[in-house]
Amino acid sequence: MARKALIFILLALLSLNIIRVELTEEVISIRSDSYISEKNPEDNYGNEPLLIVSGPPNVRRTVIYFDLKSIPRGSKIVRAKLKLTRAEGGGVQVKVHALTKIFKESDVNWLYAVLREYGWWENPGGDFEELPLASKTVSSSDKVVEFDITNFVSDVVAGRRSNYGLILLTPGSGYVAFYSSEAPEDDLKPVVEVKYEAPELGNFTIKFPTNRVEVDQGGSFSLNVKVEPVGSFYLPVHLSVVGLPNGSEYTFSFNNRTPTFSSILRVELPLLVKPGEYEVFVVGTADDISVNASFILVVKPVGDFEVRVSPEEVFTTPGEVNLTIEVIGKEGFFQDVSLFLQVSPSISGLESSFSQRQGTPNFTSILIIRIPEGTYGNYTLRIIGRTETASKTALVELNIGKAEISLSITLETESLILKPGESRSVEVRVSGRGVGEEAQLSVEYPEGILATLGEEVIPMNSSTKLNVSALEAGNYSIKILASAGGLQKSATLEIIISPPPSETPSPSPSPTPTPSPESPFEGLIIPSTIAVLILAVIFILLVKKR
Repeated sequence: MARKALIFILLALLSLNIIRVELTEEVISIRSDSYISEKNPEDNYGNEPLLIVSGPPNVRRTVIYFDLKSIPRGSKIVRAKLKLTRAEGGGVQVKVHALTKIFKESDVNWLYAVLREYGWWENPGGDFEELPLASKTVSSSDKVVEFDITNFVSDVVAGRRSNYGLILLTPGSGYVAFYSSEAPEDDLKPVVEVKYEAPELGNFTIKFPTNRVEVDQGGSFSLNVKVEPVGSFYLPVHLSVVGLPNGSEYTFSFNNRTPTFSSILRVELPLLVKPGEYEVFVVGTADDISVNASFILVVKPVGDFEVRVSPEEVFTTPGEVNLTIEVIGKEGFFQDVSLFLQVSPSISGLESSFSQRQGTPNFTSILIIRIPEGTYGNYTLRIIGRTETASKTALVELNIGKAEISLSITLETESLILKPGESRSVEVRVSGRGVGEEAQLSVEYPEGILATLGEEVIPMNSSTKLNVSALEAGNYSIKILASAGGLQKSATLEIIISPPPSETPSPSPSPTPTPSPESPFEGLIIPSTIAVLILAVIFILLVKKR
């Protein structure tokens, strides 16, 4: 009986507001905001001091994100308001919708939520829920405009929906601008005011020793997850992970335990996981209570790459320039690299093409640049190799001068010595710049010699043969002329044709010797011999006599 009376008294006191429930009021700053423009779909306005909402012909919408993690899970949201300070404009109906895709303040535009692959809006102008959270017509006399987002904040805090932020738009026409989080004065900046009743029942928290983990593609890591109670909490907590790259696998060393407890989260990444940053949530659930904590997982590419270009300095005139681009992978790098060209300062009418624009290193690409006529000066070419998470640059200094007009003709030799009837060939080379692609050749020669060209029309910067035949002895000059682009040049070949050697006279017959007078001793040759023999015999006899 006494217990029933006590309950009755308590209820009566509550009805008279004598016993008040203590409420917490919290002012939450806007973490990210910007407006996006249909007229300028690729422009980002994240650093602008205004948030614009307007209708046709220049449709603009405002995106806003604020963090509600400071509000305890299980809190009862009594009231939540988005407060904006009007800067200019008015007479516009503004509707507030919940976004269904997270955006990045420095990237967001009409086409993209985040400037990366798969970061585009599915619907240009933002992805959001069809039914508005709040709607209000903003008057030109309003100073501070409030939108009731109590249900949205309540659902986020209770874990019934994800918080990707809000988008403000008008279904009609008109223009209104509010101050952004980049406003010059703090009291002009947008905020979210939340009034809530903190939970009396116990809760739990999830904590990590670090909020950032770095790991290589195909690698693994371990993270200590600590679950602690808040107040009186006695339910077992089940842990799970959300936000890991596709193909990843994870395990907990302990699960489904009552806090306090620690569990080792081990994650293994696939080899082909895309490098980049991922926000990973460890989610703990206990009956209807859900708590999560997040950390940033940074997946680093395996190896590295570099971009080389040859030549690194080019002196040229308007026309075509070829550059050789080499993309070289290091330490097992296997990502696709895309090539881009930037020219500073820009050249109007410049055309360029890569023989291979994308590939996995190592590969070589020929960059062809076509410089329009009338372009002169010094320029810097940036050849950029880009993956999803990194970029490398190679530089080329491009010096473009006025086109020089020149034509020249040269001979393999400047003179020949021939004999009558002899023939020789001499190489004739024509070089030119800015005078066209072909040269017209002709030859002038005197009588006594014959000269012909192998070709009378040849490509510029090429050669042909001059055929020379000697007919008569003498000294001659052959003139070879080259014409192209209104210019004419000549070269001279000196020819010496030697005369034939003089005829050698036949040897004259030796004159018959005139007989000399007959010698008196002719005919005495034999007698003289006999006389000698006689004298020898006499000499022998005398010797014997002695």
